[in-house]
Amino acid sequence: MQKLRQMNKFFCFILAVGLSFSAAAQEHYIDSVFTKVDKPPVYLEGGEQGMFEVIRRNIKYPKDAIMKGIEGRVFVEFTVDKEGRLKDAEVVKGIGGGCDEEALRAVNLLQNWEPAMHNNQKVAYRYVMPVSFKLAGRKSKKRKKDK
Repeated sequence: MQKLRQMNKFFCFILAVGLSFSAAAQEHYIDSVFTKVDKPPVYLEGGEQGMFEVIRRNIKYPKDAIMKGIEGRVFVEFTVDKEGRLKDAEVVKGIGGGCDEEALRAVNLLQNWEPAMHNNQKVAYRYVMPVSFKLAGRKSKKRKKDK
């Protein structure tokens, strides 16, 4: 009788351990946002080139930035969610003169994405996009190489 109870406890323990491993093996990414995935999101209107083309066609150089001679890159970070929508866009590094707001406005136009995939599941993905502002007719400054 004592052995039967011990065996019963042992089998219950094995069953509990087996169920916990089974639950752990089924990964569900409900609210996770990834930066490393098996397949990154793809902009459905021409991929990376299409994405930069939309930005180029729609960006307007702010007058304040032109008057102050402001040039450089604005870095906009955003999430492509599991449904392929762009959301939570924000400037993570700006240059001022209205360029930050203009870059954010232009990036928010990129709404049609194929979501990222991780372990054969659609997942949200955090993306950083540089948006360049360069005044026409100005030469870019080249850095001298360190000796």
